Amino acid sequence: MMEDSSLPNPLMEKPAEFHDMDRATWRRRIRRVYKHHYPIDKDHPDLKIYHCTQFSLANTVDGLPQELAAAQCSLAEHQNSIWYDSDGLKLVQYFPRLLSRTAGPILSELETLVKAYTPHPPPQHSQQQQSEEEWLYNLPPENPSGFLRLTVHDNLAKDQAACSDLLSRDTIRITAANFRRSTAISDMSQYMSILLAAIDPPSWRKYRDVYIKLASQRECSFLRDWDPSNIECFLDQTILVNMSTTIDRDWKNLPEGWICMVVLGEFTEGGIVLPDLGVELPFQAGDVVFMRSWALWHFLKEYQGVERYVIVLSTSNALFNWSSRL
Repeated sequence: MMEDSSLPNPLMEKPAEFHDMDRATWRRRIRRVYKHHYPIDKDHPDLKIYHCTQFSLANTVDGLPQELAAAQCSLAEHQNSIWYDSDGLKLVQYFPRLLSRTAGPILSELETLVKAYTPHPPPQHSQQQQSEEEWLYNLPPENPSGFLRLTVHDNLAKDQAACSDLLSRDTIRITAANFRRSTAISDMSQYMSILLAAIDPPSWRKYRDVYIKLASQRECSFLRDWDPSNIECFLDQTILVNMSTTIDRDWKNLPEGWICMVVLGEFTEGGIVLPDLGVELPFQAGDVVFMRSWALWHFLKEYQGVERYVIVLSTSNALFNWSSRL
């Protein structure tokens, strides 16, 4: 992996991807965020760019190579960094401490959600489930561990838009809906959508179009209420509660697509490892990571401390397939 100090040029003219956004909104929100995280000065100390010459997004292999399973990964610096593949395609962008100042209200909403809705354990007999059982011995007895899936779809084979985790049972519907439309979570979700628009405008457009189509369905009209700025792009939120994970790729996500990971809590250690790139990101409270999780193997290490929440924002490939049939 080679470090490179060259920087992309800042967006000057409004790209075609933002054709349904007025120019003032684009300049005030997208362009401002883009310029903040992509400094014009190529020697700016707050941004590192790496080119991963040994990895190509276009040539991603299906199985886990043995050398990746045993790879020794170096710890990245805790600073704004971007990784590109050998063809110049962006793979990862790391924003350390991005949400440090706004973490309090988000944590409060997470704690309310977890008290009302017990996290699911990993599937039985899976490698992750065995790892989770071992990990539970390290947690205080009162700490829950598992995941919550606040998605907006269930059985797409029958073109049903409702989601079992979010909409089917009254208690879950009220708790989850209140969580997603709360000011703290709504502001966070909009901010992450703005960041994707700055990181990769064509991908934002693709994700945004699926959001709009699903919001037009009667069963999912609530999505319009969760989109006050007409900028939301991620449909799914998965919350990992006090979990470590085994090495995996997100097979259900869009090939070459993105996820956003927001990490919060009171802990140390517990980085996210990306063996394809030979790197471990510190992944501390307030950090945000955008990554192409279908293509990149990754896992979360065990942490030390009180609690760790990871909010994963995504849109499943099934929804893109559903959208293409309309």
